[in-house]
Amino acid sequence: MTAETIYCSQCGQACAGTARYCHVCGSSLVHVEVKAESESDPLSWIKAVYKHLRSKQPTEAESIARAELAKDSNNAIAYALLGSALMAQYQVADSYEVFQKAIMLDPGNFIVSREYALYLAHLGRYAEASEEATRAMQKAPTRQDFENTRDLQRIMSQKSQGSFVRQSYLPSFGWLSRPRNS
Repeated sequence: MTAETIYCSQCGQACAGTARYCHVCGSSLVHVEVKAESESDPLSWIKAVYKHLRSKQPTEAESIARAELAKDSNNAIAYALLGSALMAQYQVADSYEVFQKAIMLDPGNFIVSREYALYLAHLGRYAEASEEATRAMQKAPTRQDFENTRDLQRIMSQKSQGSFVRQSYLPSFGWLSRPRNS
């Protein structure tokens, strides 16, 4: 059974599944099916967020993260992934606030640290991104997560990191491949 939930990307308000516009702020709504968490994979929503980010659909990723926050307002991972979705939409100030909330809630979380490192890299703050990636490596739950994060950390610490990061690291994060406005 699938329940459709619509969350406004402007104000975060939950709206009726058939609504086309937010009843609070009037913004157009993006329809995203949020499947009920299965007992076999309670973190399927995380995979869905990453799938939408890789597919260059940050608004959909944002809606899923907001749906998780509606269920649990203290979910640090949902805040971190919301931060990534907002950053992919170039909402830098909002993204920063969301990341700060995620870090405050769970500073020891691997996903929070890794996503924040990517955020810092996108802003061109490579030294800070390298430090955050190093912290994330220490929290990596699997060898693959460790190796991927180590690669990120190495890239951040290189002297020519700016163009190298935007052209080669994680092509699934399309927003990293776009040039920054200077």
